Amino acid sequence: MRGGGGGVWGVILSMTIRAHAVPKGGLSRVYMDPKGTFCQDGRKFGYEWLRKMWPRFAQWQMRINQKVSTQPGFFIDTTHYKKGDLCSVTWEFKFEYFYAGGQQEAKYKLFRDGLKEVLHTREVNETNFKSAYKYVLSMPANKFQIPAINPLPAPHEPSDAATGSQNSVFVSREAMEKRFASTMMDVLDICVESLKTPDSTSPAPNGTRCGFHYLYTSVTGNLGSVQPDDTAIAPGFRKALMLWNARTLSIKQSEETIYKLGPNSYFSESSYVMHKWTDRYWGQKRYEQLLAVKKAHDPGNLFWCHHCVGDNPDDAYGDPPGVYADSDKKGYAYKHDEL
Repeated sequence: MRGGGGGVWGVILSMTIRAHAVPKGGLSRVYMDPKGTFCQDGRKFGYEWLRKMWPRFAQWQMRINQKVSTQPGFFIDTTHYKKGDLCSVTWEFKFEYFYAGGQQEAKYKLFRDGLKEVLHTREVNETNFKSAYKYVLSMPANKFQIPAINPLPAPHEPSDAATGSQNSVFVSREAMEKRFASTMMDVLDICVESLKTPDSTSPAPNGTRCGFHYLYTSVTGNLGSVQPDDTAIAPGFRKALMLWNARTLSIKQSEETIYKLGPNSYFSESSYVMHKWTDRYWGQKRYEQLLAVKKAHDPGNLFWCHHCVGDNPDDAYGDPPGVYADSDKKGYAYKHDEL
């Protein structure tokens, strides 16, 4: 079984689900979705506008408290790109966040109005729900369709150039304040360069490095958040202000950009190919503790999965233990069924 930090092996016999009381005032949802282009001049919502927007965004993130949970996604559309015409590349910043409280609270208004200034937009969709259940009922039935997508289509088997899934990093408060904005533009510059000179090693269509970016703050780095340390997760997970997921970067590109913002990644939203994955997921001390429990209850490593506790710590690419042990053939885990 995969997921949950420490819960990476075993058979589920029972589940306990904790219900949280709905905060006074309900749950207030804010949604904004500004759009723009990669035009290289100084026009509003162009590429240079983005360069100035990210520092504002970082400062806004630094001010939010434990009542705010955000789920913004920054998407780049290159399908209409014409060589030499970066204005034909478009972006959309789908920014959704929840505030645990009513719309009349001063902090709610402060965060909402601050975000409007960050994004230079007046178009805001605001809704208040009496419970999370009411929010779920408001969604269209097909909102979360999950299309079958192979992140590593042939001939791109797992490698340092084609890492699969998405690279992720937990961004600390210090990194958010000092390095996030410039790092984001470094990553977008990689996208622009791949448009000008396609990268044949990229698994993305047309050799681009222009994947999506999810910027979650549904972690415990916001002001006023409780941060218990008696858990199986790495300190970088517990104290981070943001989880940044970046699609289609190579290992080298990740190490030169997003991985410099923090030592840890999120278990199930991370690169399939990862060097030193035990450190990025847990940290060595916590991993050794988890491994001892794993060996005590599953000495034969029956409950195996890629980059879970008990997997080969030196394997970045995905070779199941024992697969092709008596052969010269290389067997990738993505070609085999996992538990």
